[in-house]
Amino acid sequence: MTKVLITDNAAFMRVRMANILVNEGFVVIQAKSGAQAVEMYRECKPDIVLMNLNIADADGLFSILSIKQMDPKAKLMMLSSIGQEAELIEAIKMGACDFVVKPINQHCLFHKLHNLEQVCI
Repeated sequence: MTKVLITDNAAFMRVRMANILVNEGFVVIQAKSGAQAVEMYRECKPDIVLMNLNIADADGLFSILSIKQMDPKAKLMMLSSIGQEAELIEAIKMGACDFVVKPINQHCLFHKLHNLEQVCI
């Protein structure tokens, strides 16, 4: 089973996405901050990281760099709001594989997660 780390400072968003992913057969772990996400990545080695661009203690871009330095093959998908195009482009340049715009479309999320391993090497 694919292990996914969801990183978002909004508890309702983490729980909502976790419920959706667990029902689809994913194993889910959660982080509420960038620092916690980096530490959990180090400890749990998830297959995929879903990372909010705007998180409480460190922005998503800094967390991407930290995780990619630790594991250059890490598979990161950004969670963003409409209007964050510049940040998304920067995230892709830093090594993020893809992104999903909030509010999350469940079918789009599943499609992107299932295809992530083929898309991001």
